[in-house]
Amino acid sequence: MVIEVKHQDFQGDAEYDVKLSDAAEILYSNGYEFARVVIPSNSHHPIHSNAPLIRQAFLRKDLWPTPDVVERINQLAAQGASTVRDYLLPLQISANLIPIFLACGALSMDLVQHHINGDSPVQAAFGSLDHLQLLDRFIQ
Repeated sequence: MVIEVKHQDFQGDAEYDVKLSDAAEILYSNGYEFARVVIPSNSHHPIHSNAPLIRQAFLRKDLWPTPDVVERINQLAAQGASTVRDYLLPLQISANLIPIFLACGALSMDLVQHHINGDSPVQAAFGSLDHLQLLDRFIQ
């Protein structure tokens, strides 16, 4: 897959769109998929703060939760935990670990709609990483 990434405020003009269309046809004819991704220009958009946190979290596999902690997360979810704050005290963890729990699939949240903070809605991910498939949400 070939991905063209553009900033929302600098997507190019009509002439550039024609070039992209031509390039996409050539790529498709050679067996490549082509996607155009447009990143929001608002610097306060959640993706701008969440993506670096998740990226860093992948580098800290030494901090990923143990199976016992994951089981406790699942129990808390079954008991109605629905925000980051609902998990912090019962698990006796720092909020700094939440990106790690999101990166490993222990917790899940909409990283495009919400900043990672105490009020963020989260749920047990049961090992799923679907919430990390962000690229598709920005393809145009």
